[in-house]
Amino acid sequence: METGGIAERFRDKTILITGATGFLGKLLVEKILRVQPEVRKLYLLVRAPDAIAAEERVLTEVVGKGLFDVLREQYGAGFNSFIKEKIYALPGDVMHENFGLESYEVLQLSKKVDIIVNGAATTNFMERYDVALATNAAGVMHLCQFAKQCDNLKMVLHVSTAYVAGEQAGQLLEKPFQIGRALRLDYQLDIEAELQLVDSIKSELRIKCSSDDKLEKTTMRKLGLKRATHFGWPNTYVLTKAMGEMLLQQLGQDLPVVIVRPSMITSTFQEPMPGWIEETRTIDVIFVAYNDQTLPCFIFDGSVIFDLIPGDMVINAMMAAINSQWNKRAQVIYHVTSAHQNPLPASLIEESMFRYFDINPRTSKDGKAIKNKRPLAFKRLAYFQAYMILRYKLPLEMMRAANVLLGGIYTKNYYEFNRDYNILMTVAKLFAPYVFFKGWFDDTNLRKLWKATAMDQNDDASIFNFDPKCINWSSYLVNTHIPAAIKYANDQKAKARRKSDFLFFSFCAQELTGIPRRQWQRRLVFGGEALVCDLGVEAIPFLWSAAREAPVARLAAAGRYRRRRRPWRRRLRRTPGRGGGLVRFTEPRGLQRWRRPKLGRPGVAAHRAAGDVPATDWMGGSWGGFEEVKEVEIAILLPPVLSLLVEGRRNYGGGKVEVSSGHSSVDRPRAGVWRHRIGARQHELGNKKDDRYDVALATNTAGVVHLCQFAKRCHKPKMLLHVFF
Repeated sequence: METGGIAERFRDKTILITGATGFLGKLLVEKILRVQPEVRKLYLLVRAPDAIAAEERVLTEVVGKGLFDVLREQYGAGFNSFIKEKIYALPGDVMHENFGLESYEVLQLSKKVDIIVNGAATTNFMERYDVALATNAAGVMHLCQFAKQCDNLKMVLHVSTAYVAGEQAGQLLEKPFQIGRALRLDYQLDIEAELQLVDSIKSELRIKCSSDDKLEKTTMRKLGLKRATHFGWPNTYVLTKAMGEMLLQQLGQDLPVVIVRPSMITSTFQEPMPGWIEETRTIDVIFVAYNDQTLPCFIFDGSVIFDLIPGDMVINAMMAAINSQWNKRAQVIYHVTSAHQNPLPASLIEESMFRYFDINPRTSKDGKAIKNKRPLAFKRLAYFQAYMILRYKLPLEMMRAANVLLGGIYTKNYYEFNRDYNILMTVAKLFAPYVFFKGWFDDTNLRKLWKATAMDQNDDASIFNFDPKCINWSSYLVNTHIPAAIKYANDQKAKARRKSDFLFFSFCAQELTGIPRRQWQRRLVFGGEALVCDLGVEAIPFLWSAAREAPVARLAAAGRYRRRRRPWRRRLRRTPGRGGGLVRFTEPRGLQRWRRPKLGRPGVAAHRAAGDVPATDWMGGSWGGFEEVKEVEIAILLPPVLSLLVEGRRNYGGGKVEVSSGHSSVDRPRAGVWRHRIGARQHELGNKKDDRYDVALATNTAGVVHLCQFAKRCHKPKMLLHVFF
């Protein structure tokens, strides 16, 4: 595309982009390649152990996205060669000095780079304080150190956020922070002292509990929120972004610097296609929760003005700012916002959301429309908290008391409900500064930039549109953004389900063998039961190592298992061990699914038999007269529970063991392998890891050998599918 003005600025330029795998990073890479294919090279700094892994990340997480479909269609068969010519993936991280690159790589890169775009950041409101400091603050310091080594550097553009202003009210100017000054009056912010504080606390934690990563993670998250509140910011993210701006102002005084502060970024408005989004962003949480009906109440004030800005407008403003401030030794700040020129009241967001779901309601399995129940809205956080205590917290405390009196039968339910309650309260507290935001961002510099862009003779205004006044908020929300946010959330849920869905592995086997699933006659499944009962095959034999010990398993293997309304549960038994603890056994998920009538099709014979892949004779005496397994065509090996490094109650293909001491449940996650089976009488507790190398070796290694030996004895094998995570 032959264009002048802004696009011409990028012709024959070498650009280093950090954070290229993020939402804005992808948009920037695509936009540059689309409007200026004559750019010399784009160096994308991505976290990866080596160059091959870095290239793979770029190909899958950046170029492989649907965002690049316009370019893919434009170049056709030459798309891959074009990408290979223009993009180079650098394995590195802004958290490290010189980005973790070798000295010769830094030297070569410093001689080539004309523009640096720093988009690397962690945007999690509750990020670990050490991680947020290292990325959002120390990362800027490392960037400035590298920038000063560059011979031909003409521009450093840093992506921040407009909400570094915290919870201030009134007009918020496009001005830099005073170095070391916190938002809280009479408080000083010493970044070096904060880094030392983090190091000292982590050192103390390692001395006290050397291997407890979960404790360190929790402590660092709490520390981040505590320090943010102490200095006057609402969360860890905006505190560390403010630190990054302070460091950039201090260390980049002799560099041409532009700081872009966007507000709440939403899906694309026009380019390269309307409604492209990645990640469920700030305002999208409300839309997704309302669609899923998981938000019975929330904080919301219809009179508050929300400040949204589409992602493609942010990119256009960034490129226009680079062109405008080219090689000027000064620091300029742009608020890329919309509320001042095109205000969006919260009431319009609410109205648009309800209108979208009225037009596009959810449907039940029989195709009938499901009417969403509207959540209760509270105009003050205090009202919301009081309602939550009366409506949910008090019943939870009553459940806890009843659980103690009844011997812990409601332990699981209590912890699940209490966890959901705490999550909702935390989310409300984190969102409150944005939902009740009383400030408005001055955008004088942005309006001057747009005026200069609109007056340009090269038609830059149509190619690089960042004028928020052209947005019809009602139309944009109903027709573009809300459907995009819902679609992305649903796609992510489907993707997550496929990872654990047995049918997905069946589909893979079908694609590899070329045999339609309905024609499969025999399969042998190892290591799991979930979703194996409705595959439409003639017989599904599978090994279940617990069959020797669990009574219900023996009944099932013998064909005498009866359907029951309530899940089978073995009663609590007092066991020997530390403090006479209690161990409660619950059945595997697969067994619960097994009893559902709809999963058992007429004519489908599903057999259970006692056996275990670590044993060399697993297909011998323990199988009894089960000789028909030799007719197996496709064997599927799922990951056995004994081989997994699990945390908490996560489990695959086996039962759950809930460990309790006295009357209160104790959830003890381990970094090592959990040593248990269904019917185990004891579970070792303590601070020591339970590694059991012999069990893992027998299951994960020897088990595969035994499977191969069995496969060779099958009469007509077609497929061996080995699943691992």
